[in-house]
Amino acid sequence: MQHTDKNYENQINLINENLVKMGSILEQQFSDALKVVASRDQNLANKVIEKDDLINQLNHDISDLVFQIIAMRQPMADDLRFLFCSIKIIRDLERIGDHLTTVAKKGYRVSTNIPDQLIEKLEVLGGKASVMTHDALNCLFERKLAQADQIAERDDIIDTLHGNFIKDVLSYMKENDDFIPDSLALIQISKGIERIGDYVTNIMEEVHFLIEGKYNNS
Repeated sequence: MQHTDKNYENQINLINENLVKMGSILEQQFSDALKVVASRDQNLANKVIEKDDLINQLNHDISDLVFQIIAMRQPMADDLRFLFCSIKIIRDLERIGDHLTTVAKKGYRVSTNIPDQLIEKLEVLGGKASVMTHDALNCLFERKLAQADQIAERDDIIDTLHGNFIKDVLSYMKENDDFIPDSLALIQISKGIERIGDYVTNIMEEVHFLIEGKYNNS
C-alpha cells in the first residue's frame, strides 16, 4: 500500500525490515541451538544466548514504533491490521527465542554418555520445528498462505514426536539412575521445542488474519 506521507511510509517499512531482521536472527539462533545439543559446544551456546538479547531489543524497538504510529498517525484499515498483527507476532518470536536459549543452556550441559539415539531423536524433532518456523516466516514476509495448512499439520507431528521422546527418556531414566539430571534436561529441551511449534502455529494464525482479514477458524 502506497502512502503520500513519506515519513509514515518509512516507519511502516522500518517495522517490516525489523521483522525480517528478527526472523533472520531467530533462524540462525535455531540452527545454532540444535548444533549445541549435538556437540555440547559451550561457546556456541553462549552465542545463542547473546542472540536472544538482539531478539529482545528488536521486540522493544518494533513495539515502540508500532505504538508511536498508532498514537500519532491514527492508521486505518490494512495498516492498522498490520500493526496489531506485528505486535502479536513479535511476542511469539520473542518467546521462541527464549525457548531456544533454554535449549542451548541445557544442551551443552547434557552428558556425552547419553545414548546417541536419544540425541538423534531430539535433532529430528528440532529439525522439523526449525523448518516449520522457516516456512511460517516465509509466509509472513511474502504475504502468502500457500503452505499454511501444511505448517499447521506439522505441529501435530511435532507433538507426537515429543510425546514419544518423553516415553523413551522416562524408560531410560528407570534403568539409569545416575543420569536422572541429564534425562530431565532432555525432557526440558524437548518440551521447549514442542512449545516452539505452538508459537509458530500462533504466528500462522496472525499471518492468515493479516492477509485475509479474518482468522483461519472463523
